[in-house]
Amino acid sequence: MTSPSHFSLLVVDDEPDLRTLYELTLLREGYDIETAGSVEEARSHLKDRTYSAVITDMRLPDGSGLDLLRRLEESGRREKAIVITAYGRPRTPSRRSRPVPTTTSPSRWT
Repeated sequence: MTSPSHFSLLVVDDEPDLRTLYELTLLREGYDIETAGSVEEARSHLKDRTYSAVITDMRLPDGSGLDLLRRLEESGRREKAIVITAYGRPRTPSRRSRPVPTTTSPSRWT
């Protein structure tokens, strides 16, 4: 089995406290983490490298996490994607060819 240190993750969330929580938790588990606070910042990171997965909030100040995932798919990127939201079930329909896994933001990760 591959250890977490072989996985690089891009975490996109506009809430600095949640971004830090995700980052610290995933770093402690051995993942290589980079973070972004907006769609534009995430796109900037994605220009420079490839990640194992992108974890993105649904609602961001300059778009949605689905906008970001759509861009990944249109560009032929291979990153896995996870969409998180604090708003319960997403009301925005996904137009992706495959389902987008979603989860609500955790109030506490252990």
